[in-house]
Amino acid sequence: MLSYLYIIIIGISVLCGFIFVRKQSHIAYKLLLLLLVVTLANETMCYFFKNTGFMHTIVFYNLYWYFRFPLLGLIFFKIFGNKNKAIDYFIKGFWILSIIFFIICWYLYKGLFEQMHTLYLAAGGVFVIINCLLLFYQSLKNDDVIRPIEFPFFISAVAFFLYFLGILPFFGIANLLTLKYPVLADNPSIIARSLSLFIYSFFAFDFFVQWKIMK
Repeated sequence: MLSYLYIIIIGISVLCGFIFVRKQSHIAYKLLLLLLVVTLANETMCYFFKNTGFMHTIVFYNLYWYFRFPLLGLIFFKIFGNKNKAIDYFIKGFWILSIIFFIICWYLYKGLFEQMHTLYLAAGGVFVIINCLLLFYQSLKNDDVIRPIEFPFFISAVAFFLYFLGILPFFGIANLLTLKYPVLADNPSIIARSLSLFIYSFFAFDFFVQWKIMK
């Protein structure tokens, strides 16, 4: 039931994206909409495979994470622009590290099919949290924006920040468990699903807020 509700909420956020994201919208929202479309397709497919017993879903989640975090890096890169070289190098460095992590996790977890690459998930989560903090700082010191909520991607960044702040401790424990009990990796956590309901609702709200600001 939770998985079904989870997919519905993602679908609603995608629908809000198609309704409220316009040609003049910040590129961050267009990229976020792309991420949500891919997320919806991945979750729907995994839900079908899991319930039909057609195949394990681990490989799809592993591939999704290697798509998700570099794309989030691109979103933050577009928001920050070239204003800060340190941030620029930090984001580009993570793209390179993603390749390194893929190679390490490939050997550590014996490919993509046996276990989830939770080591990369943890690294990606820390990467997103740091970028969110940088965005919060930039939005608060920006003299051209009256309220932080009007800063591009601010609401979505709050959602990502709270999500990964809550999910990383859980996956740190899950990472240790799945090394010994791989079957646990194929069962999405109730905690992860519940937090996901929260963040996808925030995305839908952010699409609406930015649309209102443009009006």
